[in-house]
Amino acid sequence: MTTPEITRRAALRLTGGLFALGAMSGTAAAGDHHYGNGNGIGAFLNAKAQGKDSPIWTSGVANMKGKDVVEVDVGVMTSLNLPEEFLPPGVEGPDEGPFAFGPKAILVSAGTTVKWVWTGNPFAFFDPDNPWPHNVVSLKMDGAGPLFGSQFQGTGTYEYTFDEPGTYPYYCAPHGYPYEDDSGFELNLLGMRGAVIVTRR
Repeated sequence: MTTPEITRRAALRLTGGLFALGAMSGTAAAGDHHYGNGNGIGAFLNAKAQGKDSPIWTSGVANMKGKDVVEVDVGVMTSLNLPEEFLPPGVEGPDEGPFAFGPKAILVSAGTTVKWVWTGNPFAFFDPDNPWPHNVVSLKMDGAGPLFGSQFQGTGTYEYTFDEPGTYPYYCAPHGYPYEDDSGFELNLLGMRGAVIVTRR
């Protein structure tokens, strides 16, 4: 039986295999998203994901104003609802996996450094012995590429200082991709997205 093209792509994106699509380099239709170049935070965080129940974002914005450094966890455990066609016949899908940022949305003062900290959580359904890799990629662009972006990694940290007020949505490229692919299908498989809202001190 032939696996449908979209299912193959979804599976590759889950495992990080399509990281090379160009999200970090800005080659993946960077100016052609649907979120007002960083405005529409609710639409961005709640966009339908194939492997998540809706709504995805229900916790509100964590107020971290006045802090010099704010930490956001990468790879937080979250509930999953993987489609049946994604799994082998007769295999029951996992109830959770490390596919969230925590907190998903934060409010900080201008000049704050946000430090993303990889939890090192594994995705036990596939690989219980190794941290599951993720990255952090800005939705906003700076020239030809994202305003900020980390390496694809399973452990470690990444920092960016937000000097200008505004709303800065971001995503994990393999698990919360916000652009349409070449078939016109937007592949937000697991809803792994976040946002930094920056205000003046």
